Amino acid sequence: MFTPAYLQRSKSGIFYLRWPIPRRLHPTNKPSTLRMSLKTRDPKAALRLSRSASQKFV
Repeated sequence: MFTPAYLQRSKSGIFYLRWPIPRRLHPTNKPSTLRMSLKTRDPKAALRLSRSASQKFV
């Protein structure tokens, strides 16, 4: 199954959504990312949840 780059799996198997913050928007001018738990171990559910969560970020 295809897993996009913005989805990360932890050591315990939980999927996380990784959202990059542009350098120009970061308070200390450093590149960084936000990481949000999707609270699932199922890759299909993680993909579905990441789509809805990413729409809330935009």
